[in-house]
Amino acid sequence: MESEILKAALSQGILAVLSIFLLFYILKAPEKRDMKQEERENNKQD
Repeated sequence: MESEILKAALSQGILAVLSIFLLFYILKAPEKRDMKQEERENNKQD
């Protein structure tokens, strides 16, 4: 799905590509942060 969105953005220009990239980055950043937080909590409990 992401590749299809990127292909569509490429046809629209560099600003569209950068906007889509930023959107994906913003959506994935909290997931990584949450995983690190869970890891810290588990280490603290042990």
